[in-house]
Amino acid sequence: MICPGRKLFFKQESGQAIVEFCIVFPVLFLIILTVIQTAQLYIAKQMVNYAAFCSARSAIVWINENASSYTKTLDKAKKAAWIACIPISPKFQGGDFQLPSPLDDMADYGSRYLWAKLFTKVKLIGPDGKELSDSGSSSVSVHDDITVEVTHDYSMRIPLINKIFYYLCSQSIIAKSQRLIHGDPEKNLRLQPFSEYQNLEVLGYSLYQLPISARCTLTVEGKDDKSS
Repeated sequence: MICPGRKLFFKQESGQAIVEFCIVFPVLFLIILTVIQTAQLYIAKQMVNYAAFCSARSAIVWINENASSYTKTLDKAKKAAWIACIPISPKFQGGDFQLPSPLDDMADYGSRYLWAKLFTKVKLIGPDGKELSDSGSSSVSVHDDITVEVTHDYSMRIPLINKIFYYLCSQSIIAKSQRLIHGDPEKNLRLQPFSEYQNLEVLGYSLYQLPISARCTLTVEGKDDKSS
């Protein structure tokens, strides 16, 4: 038999678990989203490292055939980096409209390639540390090292967290101007400033981007004229 005092005690505790859950859930939800976005950034970093390797490999192979034109070598290196960055590039959001297969697959691949082309920068650096160009400021021969620097503006797609990461870390002109208008999130971490920033989504693409850079150095293979 339960005494009246114990019944009153149980009545006072009713709903306590729900209240505790409502208090803890928003914080836990933000932590989960942060972990997911951080994991995606880590994967993107690995893909940009791979893009730098592919670009450097393409450069050292192509430069043997066109040693007098660094512009053609840079074009080949760019295409290799663009293709490698396709998996981390967003696809076109066409709403409910969908093309029949395989046209839909081609449109998906093409939109990702176009996105990678627009937001991936490639730079060729010679053995003397100078950027390669057809102006003749630097030259590359057999057994020299070529360094390729790839920078991809990765589009973050986790809601809310992408805004926080963007305005805390991005050094782009858009991010700097937004911080000047609405304040610096580093000094004010409330969620209110982020809701005041303008919507940067165009055609389903999220423009909350962080630049991810990687370098790869490879040696130009071949035989010297003296050894031949």
